[in-house]
Amino acid sequence: YFLLVVCTLASSEFILNAMEPKTQEPILMLPGPKYKSVIVDCEGTVSINENSEQRLGTGGILWDGAVVLLGWLKKNREALKSKRILELGAGTGLVSICCARIGAREVVATDVAEVIDNLSANLQTNLESSEVEYKACKVDWESTENEDLGHFDIVVGSDIIWLRHLVLPLVNTINQFLNTKNYMILAHQTRSLMVDDLFFSEIKKTCSVSKIPNSEL
Repeated sequence: YFLLVVCTLASSEFILNAMEPKTQEPILMLPGPKYKSVIVDCEGTVSINENSEQRLGTGGILWDGAVVLLGWLKKNREALKSKRILELGAGTGLVSICCARIGAREVVATDVAEVIDNLSANLQTNLESSEVEYKACKVDWESTENEDLGHFDIVVGSDIIWLRHLVLPLVNTINQFLNTKNYMILAHQTRSLMVDDLFFSEIKKTCSVSKIPNSEL
């Protein structure tokens, strides 16, 4: 069940494009061979290198949520124009790359340390000739020692809610980067009803939630 989320401290919007989930437990499979290049169209070709080495966890794989989020962003590109964008749990970096391609002024793609090399390489491959500022850097939701990255106009993320023990750290991280003048867009696929219930109950403590019609996807 897919969910595209826009959050501010005052309000949040969730885009829902779903099939009914059938399980209470997280479901996850790492697809494909260890190394794979994926081609995506976004203002020209985007070449994404996937790396399913175990040390990268889920961060080396391109997940469906990134493609769902990309589709919505392309339809709403005016919202990104000249904006400074932060991506949480950027993984392969597709969303950040496409934000840069369709109008952002700067993109900062973040993930855990193990993912940064592959993430940085994907950004460079696709954005090195761009005038948009970009960088990949570590943001660990469970750490209290993350770099101060400053203010962002929009925070984005895709397929980053699935492990129960990471829900509260994620919510805290989201709240760290949100203020009354910005918002978050999040594409989400349900893998555990229990984890979803926990996330939404926690995020609603600081954000209101409303659904965007499927017709706007």
